Amino acid sequence: MDHSEQIAKVLMEFLIPGTVMHYREDQSRSTHDFDLERLGELVAAVEVTTSTKKERRETIAAIQDTRKDRFIPTKRCHKDWLVCPFPEANINKNRKELDRYLADIEAEDIGSFLNPRDLYKSPAVRRIFQDLRIEHGHVTKWKKPGYIALTLPGGGGEITPEHVQEAVKEEVEKDDNRKKLDLAGSKERHLFIYVDGVDYLPWASLRDTDPSSLEPPQVPPEITHIWVAAQFNPYNAAGKVVEYHRVWRARRGEEWEDLGEISMD
Repeated sequence: MDHSEQIAKVLMEFLIPGTVMHYREDQSRSTHDFDLERLGELVAAVEVTTSTKKERRETIAAIQDTRKDRFIPTKRCHKDWLVCPFPEANINKNRKELDRYLADIEAEDIGSFLNPRDLYKSPAVRRIFQDLRIEHGHVTKWKKPGYIALTLPGGGGEITPEHVQEAVKEEVEKDDNRKKLDLAGSKERHLFIYVDGVDYLPWASLRDTDPSSLEPPQVPPEITHIWVAAQFNPYNAAGKVVEYHRVWRARRGEEWEDLGEISMD
């Protein structure tokens, strides 16, 4: 089982008393992930899927690659810089070219920029946007001077429950998820959606909002129940990491039910 499947098993068994989730070892393209047993009877098929952002995940992994330093030594730049790439940026190309592009920006006496707002602020800012896919940057001072640092790509915006609804919509419309549950033939067919922290807006919205203002999710006939969950690891007052999960659930045609914060400790 992968991480999202492990979470689905633990949460569903915890939240539906008397149930056991049996993982199906035959993970072919037409097979759902779990059989849900309740009081000795197999009553539901469960498919687990993950809402994530592939480009942003790959970019973060490239920046955090332990084989490479996040700090790029300057050769042409006279100042230190902190820059943030867009999720689709080529990080290897950035490591090779940022010094030259930022030196051109320095030559135009520019100490900070934000794209696409400043796209036409200067030719050098436009080039770093078009060629390297850099969102913003500014001059700074490092303790050890002579470096450019890459921050993780942004994923922010207004936190609203609609972001969760949109993430759910994207997953229920995937042919693979619908096909597996349709072929299961069981009375209940549950789609469990794990929201990855990389998919920041739905993840943060699940944590910080409630679904009471939302319409019932639009669920196709192949699916009878929707679950959406995310994992959080905040620190308590004693500085200890306290892991919990936030869970929403809905039957097809019915409103969302907020199951709150679930802690296994």
